[in-house]
Amino acid sequence: MNVGEGANLKRQREDEGRSWEDCVKYGFVAIGGGEPWITKAGTPVEGDFLFAYVSKHGYVGYGQVVAQAVPFKDFVPIDHKESLLHLDLQANVQRERMQDQARWDMCVGVRWITTLEREHAVLASMARIQALCAFRQERTVDELLKAFEPDNATG
Repeated sequence: MNVGEGANLKRQREDEGRSWEDCVKYGFVAIGGGEPWITKAGTPVEGDFLFAYVSKHGYVGYGQVVAQAVPFKDFVPIDHKESLLHLDLQANVQRERMQDQARWDMCVGVRWITTLEREHAVLASMARIQALCAFRQERTVDELLKAFEPDNATG
C-alpha cells in the first residue's frame, strides 16, 4: 500500500496531507482523495496484512489491519479520544477536503509489526505505484517478509 506521502509526482507539494510519521504514531494508513479513488484502490479488511511504501524511498512498514476503513474525519486512533483531525499531525491536512465526501480520505487502522524511517526503506525497486495492490509473485512477499524480520529491520 502506498502511504501517499510524496506520491503526487506532478505537483510535489508540502500540503498533500499525508505523513508516514503520522501513520506510525497513530496506527493507520489513508486511502483516498474521494470516492472514485477509494473505489479504484479498494480497501483492506480487518485481518489483512500489508506492506507500506513511501514514494521514491521504498517499503517502510509491515502491519496488520485492525479496524475497517472510516472517513479520515471520523478515525479515532487506539488509545485516543479524538479523531485525527483534532490531533497533532505532521501532515498539513486540508481539513475542508476531509469534510467533503467527494474528496475525503478513508483511514484504515493498522497495528504496525515493523516500521522503518524512510531513510532506511527497503526494496524500492519492487515497489508498486498503485495506492493498493496485491502481490502476484510469492518471491516478492518472501523478500519483504525477510526484510521486515525484527533482526533485519534497521529503523
